[in-house]
Amino acid sequence: MASDEVFGAECLEQDRATRLFLYRGDMDLEWRAYGQGTEDAAKSFVAGINSYVDACLDGRETMPEEFRVLG
Repeated sequence: MASDEVFGAECLEQDRATRLFLYRGDMDLEWRAYGQGTEDAAKSFVAGINSYVDACLDGRETMPEEFRVLG
């Protein structure tokens, strides 16, 4: 689902800017531009989110209402 489908066309430019902010195109270089341990912390954070989403989708957790409504 695109951001304009949820938040309207007025959010497209902000979404685009957020996605482009400081991304250099090569993830090895990108991770090296941040502090030591950032990659591990980010990947662990995302793994936790994905685990929660999986638990919601298979019924082990209750999907938050706003996510259920927005799909």
